[in-house]
Amino acid sequence: MILHEAIAAETSKQLDVLDLTVKINDLLKKKGIDKGLVNLWTVHTTAALTVNENDRGLWSDLLNTFTQLAPVKGDYRHKPNAHAHIISSIVKPDVTIPVNDGEMVLGMWQRLLLLELDGPRKRTIKITVIGE
Repeated sequence: MILHEAIAAETSKQLDVLDLTVKINDLLKKKGIDKGLVNLWTVHTTAALTVNENDRGLWSDLLNTFTQLAPVKGDYRHKPNAHAHIISSIVKPDVTIPVNDGEMVLGMWQRLLLLELDGPRKRTIKITVIGE
């Protein structure tokens, strides 16, 4: 079976991190997906998806490191949010995660995270599941 869905996420800061793990696992259970692969794709060029820990200190460290690489107030030709485009190109807009027993197969500390790089905004995550 192939399933196509979308979820909404709303961020509250210019640079933000949202944990989407529970939302996606709930969707997988609701749709009866037991095994397969889930691909998640943000349809925005100023946001990204990644897998990492649910730790606010780490989230600050990630965002601080990214903004050291691409400062928010840098000398860019693309105004006003080149930093967000640069960071999203490094991190990427998608992740693919195995599904087993109706949940994403994640390690003990792993979580599915949306990185907001130019918020606050309403974001859409497209979900494609290939599974049963």
